[in-house]
Amino acid sequence: MEVKEKQLFIKAEKSQGKFPLMNVEDFPLPPKIEEKEQKIKTEFLVKSLPLVLFSASSDETRPALSGINFLTNEELVIVATDGFRLSLVKTKKEKQLPSVIVPADFLREINHFIKDEKEVHFSYSEKEKVIRFKMGESEFYSRLIEGEFPPFDKVIPQEKKTTVKLEREEFLRKVKLISVFARDFSYIIVLEIDKNGVRFMPKTTEGEENTSFQEAEVEGEDQRVAFNYKFLLDLLNAVGGKNIIIEILRSDAPVVFKLENNQDFLHIIMPVRIQE
Repeated sequence: MEVKEKQLFIKAEKSQGKFPLMNVEDFPLPPKIEEKEQKIKTEFLVKSLPLVLFSASSDETRPALSGINFLTNEELVIVATDGFRLSLVKTKKEKQLPSVIVPADFLREINHFIKDEKEVHFSYSEKEKVIRFKMGESEFYSRLIEGEFPPFDKVIPQEKKTTVKLEREEFLRKVKLISVFARDFSYIIVLEIDKNGVRFMPKTTEGEENTSFQEAEVEGEDQRVAFNYKFLLDLLNAVGGKNIIIEILRSDAPVVFKLENNQDFLHIIMPVRIQE
């Protein structure tokens, strides 16, 4: 093995190869963080991050939406949205964490490494706009996202006309089943809700063809609402628990999804408008 002319040459028996090298100046050391280090219990991050990460946008032209918004007031609120859906988790504030927007991709990587840790060391530089997580001998740095996070509280409905309680795993199976027929029709499935339960169908179906029914506990008015089924699958695969609670105002208003066993979680999906 030898290095010459910015290339690494490797030779072993009858094989050889060369690899380009990169300038060390292209990889500067991370900035020094002077602020005091804090400890965070990993249980909170491991449980909370998967509930919001799937809602972050992958659109780099809207940087704020590609991050997870951490808000600290009387309680800690974690929010993610891509403009079509929103996930929110609230928890009791145990540490004085800053209000920042952290890249979702960075937090996905962090979530892989912290699962076997009881706590992580956390620090943040206001001057450098950098966040650091430390686990043992490993340190992870990320630039924070600058910009304004959308005023998400304005899209959370304060009213509802229909409440539906569905068994989550059966709900997931029904969506997967009808998605087979919906793929050729803009990925849209329709939920028809009455006092007996929910009927699932692709948006073009009339009558009983290509439909599936799930019994449910329903309170309030009958509803007919349509969704991109991919958004439903993302939600149902990310959350646990036995039952999902759906709260609907009308077919063109944001629809709220809650977990029966977790009052601190809330998810919103904007329905798709369809012709009646």
